[in-house]
Amino acid sequence: NYEFPATVDNIIKQWHSIERVWKMMPKPYDQIGLFRSDVIYMNAIDIQDSDAVVPNWAHHSGINDRMFYGAYNNARVWAISRFSLLEKYIERQTKEHPRRKGTLVSEAYLKYILKDHSDFP
Repeated sequence: NYEFPATVDNIIKQWHSIERVWKMMPKPYDQIGLFRSDVIYMNAIDIQDSDAVVPNWAHHSGINDRMFYGAYNNARVWAISRFSLLEKYIERQTKEHPRRKGTLVSEAYLKYILKDHSDFP
């Protein structure tokens, strides 16, 4: 359920957390896995098997934001581009969908970030 402003507050908190974790990484690795701690992963995850992977569920016409793993450059875009690309995204959304002016759906925004600014397939 979407509940404004609590949902937006939680989205912003998540973005800050992801950026902080990224900035704490001591050195760049070839492959990166970023996983939410409130999700139970039932199977082992081999983060070496792809350049960019996200879950194929709960994507709400976008990209699920509960985890990401893949190549360093793609993980970097996933982790630290949310604040810097937001204004550009809102402007684009307003032009393409005037009735949804100023709206933010986290999954749709993440799709924009990965599809337009990384090597995500």
